[in-house]
Amino acid sequence: MEERLFQKLLSIGYRKDLTYGEIRELESLNTALAVGGACGLLGFVLFLPGYFRREILLLPTAYVALVLVCFHFSARGLRGAARVTFWLGSILLLLAVVLVSDPNSLVHMYFLILMLASISIFPARERVLSIVCSTCCGGLFIVFQFWPVGGWGLSTQPPEADLTFARYFNLGATVLSLGFIGYSLAQGYARMSDGLAREQDRSDALLRNVLPESIVDILKSNQAIVPERRERVAVFFADIAGFTAFCNVSPPETVVQTLNQIFTLFDRVAARYGIEKIKTIGDAYMAVVGTPIAVAEPETVMARFALEARQVFQSNFSGLLNLRVGLHTGPVVAGIIGERRFSYDLWGATVNIASRLESHGAPGRIHVSDEFRSRCAGPFDFIACGSVELKGIGPVQTFFLEASTTTSE
Repeated sequence: MEERLFQKLLSIGYRKDLTYGEIRELESLNTALAVGGACGLLGFVLFLPGYFRREILLLPTAYVALVLVCFHFSARGLRGAARVTFWLGSILLLLAVVLVSDPNSLVHMYFLILMLASISIFPARERVLSIVCSTCCGGLFIVFQFWPVGGWGLSTQPPEADLTFARYFNLGATVLSLGFIGYSLAQGYARMSDGLAREQDRSDALLRNVLPESIVDILKSNQAIVPERRERVAVFFADIAGFTAFCNVSPPETVVQTLNQIFTLFDRVAARYGIEKIKTIGDAYMAVVGTPIAVAEPETVMARFALEARQVFQSNFSGLLNLRVGLHTGPVVAGIIGERRFSYDLWGATVNIASRLESHGAPGRIHVSDEFRSRCAGPFDFIACGSVELKGIGPVQTFFLEASTTTSE
């Protein structure tokens, strides 16, 4: 029951729209307020004996009221007002308590609690204020430790036995409070570290969905991304034939869902073959192999990927849509562009030729260049298409790629 009560105190002022840092800030503030309220209630133990004037009981009453006011500020989201009010009220009331109590009762030890609370309740953006407040509390502790004054609220001098009890009581309460605040700080920082680690993992996962893994590793190590030229890279371009007409007659949800299903299937096949997806543009899909990591026979790997991607597409969307694919191999320039939104991209004639092969191909076919065909090593069949005039490039000998229908003995 006590644990549930404490959790309710810590959650005062919690809202779903708070950031992780704001939640941590709220918990630190509410922890300090809970400890302060407990110390205020314990103050009645010290002032109830008949050694003090009765009006002195107003001090712990005022402190409990101060804590309740600060909890009200916290509940309304006024955490800055709660921090300042709590600290100012605490130091003034504690100063009054020290002055009215016996100098040998060690009441001034509570300045240490307030000093640690000053460190915990003020966030990093208010670090200067935290340093000033904690220094002030530490200074007051030193002053009363070496130049003890007080006893102004005593009606009679308490016996030594009661002073001894008060000393041990205040010392024990101080140690327990410091330990509790320290434990809460440690737990808070541990949760913050875990939260930062989870956010870092989430950021890494998102980044690896956008950029090649090797590029992400370079970015994380703070190294400069140097554009590079790769001499042998196989480029894949795919376009969905009939997709524009499909968009015109289908609801937006169906269009997006269908396109997402297609590209997700391509991504899964690409992952099995080590293919790097570069980007999607509308209903077009671009992928490469051979960069950013070099591959011995990129054409063979890409041919297998293209054949399986077409097979998967036809198995799921035959009769509804069709697929055109263009493949070419050659040198490319690769690098990262952008500042806020990074993009790993490729440039050069190889990319342009692969794109033209796709656009000049036929639905359901994988259109490849003669250079790509000549470098393929594997059980593939190639159907000659003759010389095809590619826009902006000129005549190119091209072929349709098919899986081999012959079996080896």
